[in-house]
Amino acid sequence: LPTESCRIEGTLNLQINTTGFAVNETFTIGSVEQTLTMVAGPYFRLSGTDIVIELAGQRLAGNFVFEQIVLSQGADLVSTTDDVVAVRIAATDVSLGFGDGQKDFLSLKNGKGFFLLISGPNTAENGLAGSLSGDVTLDLPGIMLGGTLKLELNFTGREVDETFRVNNLPQVLSLSAGNYIRLAGTDVILEVAGQKLEGNFAFEQATVNGSVVTRVTFSKVELALGDGTTDFVKLTGGEGSFIMDRNGVIGDFSGTILLQVPDVTFGATVQVSVDTTTSSFQIVATNVVLNVLDQVLRADSITIEQATLPSGDSIVQLSATNFSFVLTDGATDLLTLSAASANLVINSEGLGLRVTGASIAATLP
Repeated sequence: LPTESCRIEGTLNLQINTTGFAVNETFTIGSVEQTLTMVAGPYFRLSGTDIVIELAGQRLAGNFVFEQIVLSQGADLVSTTDDVVAVRIAATDVSLGFGDGQKDFLSLKNGKGFFLLISGPNTAENGLAGSLSGDVTLDLPGIMLGGTLKLELNFTGREVDETFRVNNLPQVLSLSAGNYIRLAGTDVILEVAGQKLEGNFAFEQATVNGSVVTRVTFSKVELALGDGTTDFVKLTGGEGSFIMDRNGVIGDFSGTILLQVPDVTFGATVQVSVDTTTSSFQIVATNVVLNVLDQVLRADSITIEQATLPSGDSIVQLSATNFSFVLTDGATDLLTLSAASANLVINSEGLGLRVTGASIAATLP
């Protein structure tokens, strides 16, 4: 391959059938009776079970069938030198693990799909690309994964959009540009530190500071905080990355916060920090502007956390730093209350605020 080494382990069988019919014949060679059983042709292919394909440090184990196909003909219809051809690799019962070399954190089993080993006149765009569907499991304490993930593999360096036929049925392979092998999916749920993140996720093996880890990148992530019935705080457009190892998940991401409380609007830049090794899940908003009943509340930062009262009720707790509250007539700030800190609570009744040790400045007639 252009950028990565590839190695195949196992025993392959050459299969040739030009008849167009299934074959099931018994015949004798010397004193030994042989049976030839083949599916309908025509084809010329290599196949094998319990084969291992090692690619970019990853080992894909399963059953593979290799056949050569023509993806597109060049302008010269006589010569084949300008044709784009490929070795089509049909894969079944494939398994793959992402981990640190001793423990797999993320595993794919019962994988099924196709790869294309593409070869054409433009050598810079040649390489291996494909995708597999299968059963994906995550094995880390306190972390859960839900949804459908696919194995995506692209070592062409370019965007792949190829259509080919299998048993006279069209198959489409569509992949984003790059050189990667990853497990990816949309509408995936990742539960970390008791919170559910839902969006588009991709998992890749990586080496960080000399250690083999799994890198998790994601986009369009949503997160909701509430009492289990009503969402009081909702984060949308989450985008960032985590590092996953045998100890857990560490990382951060940004997003947009919406307070779903009547007569309250909220504007801020939001950063979410996650560290499952300390059971920490923290949302910090900076340069905050809250509009409550047409009055303005400001803070340098607000930390947003889910909390449970002794009664068992769930609330959302907001801890503000450098807090100020302005009473205005629309033209003049009449009263300004300032405090180093303030605590706000959101529950099913609405938003509540408590400020202690505050100072007040007045501009009154």
